[in-house]
Amino acid sequence: MQVAQAGLPDWFATGLGQNLLQSEADLLPKLVPQSYYKFALQIGAPWLAVTQSLNVENCLYVCSKPSPSCDVLAVPEALPFGENCIDLLMMMHTLDYCQDPVAALREASQVISPEGVLVLTGFNPVSFWGVRRRLSLGKTPPYNARFLGLKQVQDWLSLLGFSPLGASMLDYKLPVQSEKMRKHMAFLDGAGDRWWPICGGVYVLVAKKQIYSKMAKTRAQSKRDWLKILNPVPAQIKKN
Repeated sequence: MQVAQAGLPDWFATGLGQNLLQSEADLLPKLVPQSYYKFALQIGAPWLAVTQSLNVENCLYVCSKPSPSCDVLAVPEALPFGENCIDLLMMMHTLDYCQDPVAALREASQVISPEGVLVLTGFNPVSFWGVRRRLSLGKTPPYNARFLGLKQVQDWLSLLGFSPLGASMLDYKLPVQSEKMRKHMAFLDGAGDRWWPICGGVYVLVAKKQIYSKMAKTRAQSKRDWLKILNPVPAQIKKN
C-alpha cells in the first residue's frame, strides 16, 4: 500500500522537521564508518545533503517525484542501477512512505556492493511520536507514515544478509512545533538515552552488506560513467 506523501516536504520545512533532519545529519558521522565512499545514493529528503559530513566522492539523489534536487526519478522498490555498484545507500524515511518496505530493502541489497553500507532512518511507533500518530489518527504528515518497529526492520535486514554496525534513537521529546517548548523538554533526550533508550521518536540504523558471492563486476570510474548504468527504460512497479 502506498502511503501518501502529500505535504511531507512542507512538514520537513517546519521548525520541527528541520530540527529532526539536522539531528539525523549530525548523528550520521558517529554511526557510519569513516571510510571512503566513491558512489553513494540518497533516497528521501533531497533538500538536505546528509552525505556532506561523510567522505563521499559522488552522490545522486533519488526521488519518486520530480524536484529541483532530484538526480534520478525512480521508486525505491525498483532502482534503475546494476548490482553491487553502490558503496553507501542512505534511505531517509524511505520505508515509512514507500509502497513495499520489504521490496525496497531487497532492492537495496541488490545495488549495494559487498561490504557496502546501508543507512535507514524511520519513525518509531514506541515513542511520543507514536502516541501523537494515534491521537491524530495518522491523517497528516508525518503521522501518516508506517512507523515500522526497529526490531522488525532489523529482522528484515538480517534475512537479506546485512549485519548491524550501529543504531541510535533521536528526539525523546514531545513532537511540538514550538521551539520554546522543545527547549524546555530538552532534558528528556538525556533521560531517554539512559532510562528508556528504545522510545526515541526516530531511529537511525546502519548496517553492512555481507559477502556471500563473488565480487561485483568492473565498477564505473567516474560519475559520468556511473550514470551510464542507469537502465534506458524507467523501472515501474505494479500497483495493488
